Amino acid sequence: MNFSRDHLKKIKSIRTICGLLLIVLLIYQAQILKQPPPREGRWLFFYDYPLDYIITLILLFAVLITQITSIFLQFFIQRKEGTPLTKAIIDSIMMIFDFIKFWIFLILLWLLFSAFYGKAGPGAWSEDREIASAIFSLRSIIFLIYDENGNFDKVNCSHELMRETCDRIDMFYRANKKNIPMFSIRKYRESYEKDGKEPIIVHAPFPNSQEVCIYSPLNREGYWVCIDDKLHAVKTRINPANPGYCVEGQSATCPPGGD
Repeated sequence: MNFSRDHLKKIKSIRTICGLLLIVLLIYQAQILKQPPPREGRWLFFYDYPLDYIITLILLFAVLITQITSIFLQFFIQRKEGTPLTKAIIDSIMMIFDFIKFWIFLILLWLLFSAFYGKAGPGAWSEDREIASAIFSLRSIIFLIYDENGNFDKVNCSHELMRETCDRIDMFYRANKKNIPMFSIRKYRESYEKDGKEPIIVHAPFPNSQEVCIYSPLNREGYWVCIDDKLHAVKTRINPANPGYCVEGQSATCPPGGD
């Protein structure tokens, strides 16, 4: 086939478009990896793979193929036009270096946006609302358990009435965020792991506890949300673990609320 510089321009244009789309997708992924998994599981691909990852891999492949093609095509066009072999080789090497710089730029951009979206901000506040809502929803459950057993001893995250809510609180707390390989194809739900540390449930006394409080730290640093059997439901800047508040076997009262 008789290739010309017009063919080379078209290939370079395709590479540029794919590169720009790739940058947009990497920025989007840097943001989405910091977000909590959706309520119902956001599966966009038939085999349960996130669609944006599939598109990213396709774009990566397209950028790589078009770049390699343009390097070889430019070399053969230059030789056809009578360009000395040494200059044609040097020009090809320079294109390879430009390609390497493009990849370095992509990686730095992804790391920059990853760091930016990782900070607690509006996204963290929305997750905190989810944590607070889940904690507050446990108020009626703790009294159901009390009515059934005559104490709060069985108020824990292994109880069937609490397990799902506890998992959700645990999952929305950002400290449980996993580091995911940049181009791995995974389900969104696998971006978070549950460490079993949130929420914290305190009984007093124990056994035969007649008081209970449940609290969790929020993603907004220095804030907690807490409920207890005295019908307190607060967001507070006082750590509920402080003496006199929620201390296992001693007391189970939420600290005063307020911003």
